[in-house]
Amino acid sequence: RMKYLIGAGILRLLEPCRLTQLGSRGIEAFRFVPPLMKDYYLARCYTRYISEKRLLGLPPIEEIIFRKEWTLFLSYVIELAEVREVTLKIDLRARGTMSKDKFRKFMENLVTVQKPVMQIMLANDQVNSWIELDYFLKLSQKGLRQLSLNRNVLEARGAECLAASLGAGSEVRELDLSCCCLGEDGIHALARPFLAASDRRLLPATWAMDKELFLAILQGPPSCELKSTCNEEAAQKEVSQEELATKSEEKKKPVEKPKVKFLELAGNALGAGGTEALAPLLDPKGAFALERLGLDDNALGPA
Repeated sequence: RMKYLIGAGILRLLEPCRLTQLGSRGIEAFRFVPPLMKDYYLARCYTRYISEKRLLGLPPIEEIIFRKEWTLFLSYVIELAEVREVTLKIDLRARGTMSKDKFRKFMENLVTVQKPVMQIMLANDQVNSWIELDYFLKLSQKGLRQLSLNRNVLEARGAECLAASLGAGSEVRELDLSCCCLGEDGIHALARPFLAASDRRLLPATWAMDKELFLAILQGPPSCELKSTCNEEAAQKEVSQEELATKSEEKKKPVEKPKVKFLELAGNALGAGGTEALAPLLDPKGAFALERLGLDDNALGPA
């Protein structure tokens, strides 16, 4: 009967599940499932054995996420990863810098993730717009657990976007901002949500009040350099009363306690001012004490 079901295509071989080796003989598990259920059972296998290196024949998830034929499988993987609380590591560094369209497509895949199960490492110079950074942070607000922006030129404006995200309920626990050109101003901006979890007034004014930023976010991420301002025409567009009311309500929301426990800030030219801004975050008696803080290759002066 099994031969008939397999030969007729009613059941298909499910790979890549493999049992652990017993003694000197390796035992492989061959599972057969109905074709319509193959993606689901394959995702179950993937999330179950993801940390045990017992997978055969599947491309890495950073390739799967860009291939249409894997869309259903990916949705099951995300859902089951949330249920089983396993981390999905998405390392995009080897792919190099993606085009804006491809990066936006990648970001849109993050919307459905509702629990912090993703570890994302972006390529060098991937984020070249503070608007793009804000868009990415908003879409991945609930799903990111670890984020590496190593060697992306964020500067102070990018740090303000990160600060706003951290103070608005971001689930990020580990944040790598090494070599991001933050400088003293960027560090001051980044430290604010840690120190002002109940005081919106201490957040960067550009986030709470900047009409230009608000308009740009509504329009999506245009081609706009971090160190430049957006097109003047965009800033001059009228904002509806409903949009202004929404923005006003956002300003009233209390700042949430950032969940970051590991912060890597190597190579950012912090200087004495940046060191001083970070000092309260290292106080073991403080409410927001970091567990680890990386400060290599910085121009550190006496705090």
